Amino acid sequence: MIIGGVALAALICLTVWHCKLQTTLGLEVFKLLYQFLLITVLGGLIAGLIGAFYSQFTREQEKRAARIQRRKQLYDDYVGAISEMVRLRFLIGARAILAETVMQRPYDRLMAKMVDVMCKLDSIRDEVEGSPESLYGPACKDLVKKHLQPIVSYVNDIVNEYDGSPELFDPATHTCPRSKLPALDEFLGQGSKIKTEFEEPQKILRSELQRLLLGSTRVPD
Repeated sequence: MIIGGVALAALICLTVWHCKLQTTLGLEVFKLLYQFLLITVLGGLIAGLIGAFYSQFTREQEKRAARIQRRKQLYDDYVGAISEMVRLRFLIGARAILAETVMQRPYDRLMAKMVDVMCKLDSIRDEVEGSPESLYGPACKDLVKKHLQPIVSYVNDIVNEYDGSPELFDPATHTCPRSKLPALDEFLGQGSKIKTEFEEPQKILRSELQRLLLGSTRVPD
C-alpha cells in the first residue's frame, strides 16, 4: 500500500510536470519511468482488490461454516435429549418401580436427569425461536413451534408432578403408590398422551430437522 501510494504520487507529478521532466530526463527515460509507475499503481490496485475480495470470501466461508456447525449442534442436542428421555423411561420402570409402587430414592435420582432433559429441550426451543431466520430458516421455526412445544409441555407435566411429589411418599418406607403419580404412570405406560405428545411429534421433528438442517449444506445468506 505504501509503495503504491508513492508510485501514484510520482505518477501524478510526471503527469502534471511532464513537459519539464521530459526535457530534464529525456523522452525515453521519461516514457520508461512513466510506464513503470503506471504498472506499479495498477498492480497495487489489482492486488488490493484481490486481497479485499479474498478477505470477504474468507469471512463468508467462516460464517457459513459456523452456521452449519450450529445447525448440526442443534440437531445433535435434540437427538441426545430425546434419546435420554427414552433411556429414562426404561430406567425408571426398571429401577424405581416395584409392584406398582414408586421407590423414592431411585425416582429422585432419575428425575434429576429428567430435569436436565427438560432444560435442554427448553434451550433448543429458545435457540430456534430467538435466532434470526437466516440461521435455521422459517420452516424450522414453524416445525419447532408445532412439534417441539407439545414435547416440552409433556416433559414439564412430569417434572412439575415430581416437584410436588415429596409429600406423597411414606416417610417410613420411602415409597408411593404409582397411581398417585399419574403423569409418571402415563409416561411409563402405553396411553394415548405419550403417543400424541411425545412419540409421534419427536419422530416427525427428528426426521424434519434432519432434512432441514443436515439434508443440505446450503445456508441462506
